[in-house]
Amino acid sequence: MAAKVLGAVFLGGAIGSIARALVILGVDQIQLQDLLQELVATSIVNLAGAFFLGVVHVVGASRSETWRGFFGPGLAGGFTTMSGLALITAGAELGLSPVGYLYWIAVSIQLALGVLSYWWGTQVASNRLPKAAI
Repeated sequence: MAAKVLGAVFLGGAIGSIARALVILGVDQIQLQDLLQELVATSIVNLAGAFFLGVVHVVGASRSETWRGFFGPGLAGGFTTMSGLALITAGAELGLSPVGYLYWIAVSIQLALGVLSYWWGTQVASNRLPKAAI
């Protein structure tokens, strides 16, 4: 059973990583400053991924461990990027550049919005599922 779950997490992570790369490529088409492009792309994947993870949390409660592994740590984990936030702040010289504080503020806002996106995903999933399924 453990090998099946690990395989599902691996496959979901690969698909999530490809999806993240596609979002980043799409954002690269927009003419923005490099760090701003990274911030926009990272915000999109992290906020959408947090929402999706909230949905998976609710829907996955009645699903198999393999299903939860594929969609949770696999797909959502591969799609989102905490290291992207670290790169953004490092790119702003860890907040020591003249505008570095703006990146710390943006990262803080993204983290707070991520929690709200997750919560929103749980609410949407809870309201859309039949009461017997929850």
